[in-house]
Amino acid sequence: MSETTARAAAQLAEFEQKKEPHCLQAASELLETIDLAKEADAMKRLTLRRETLETWLALLALIDRNLDPNFNPQDLPSTVSHHRGSATSPILRASTRRSSPILRRGSVMRRR
Repeated sequence: MSETTARAAAQLAEFEQKKEPHCLQAASELLETIDLAKEADAMKRLTLRRETLETWLALLALIDRNLDPNFNPQDLPSTVSHHRGSATSPILRASTRRSSPILRRGSVMRRR
């Protein structure tokens, strides 16, 4: 197994233990970095393709197994809580100013 697919599979295993959504995101981000075209050897590329596909399918199966059977998309909250992580939060404003050139003081700016 390639290092990247092994790390992604480890993230899936961690999700099964902890049920932390960031593990699924980390696994998908790892899988997105795999570039089959960079593998010159046809047999290694075939193996990498199979491993990558199997890991993507495992990720999707894991999501399916953990969906809330009682989720009703028609029954969503009518308002969003503004107490933590809101656009007016000073912490969010400060962190987005440092990390993102797109977000400024809670508004979305267009890139030029």
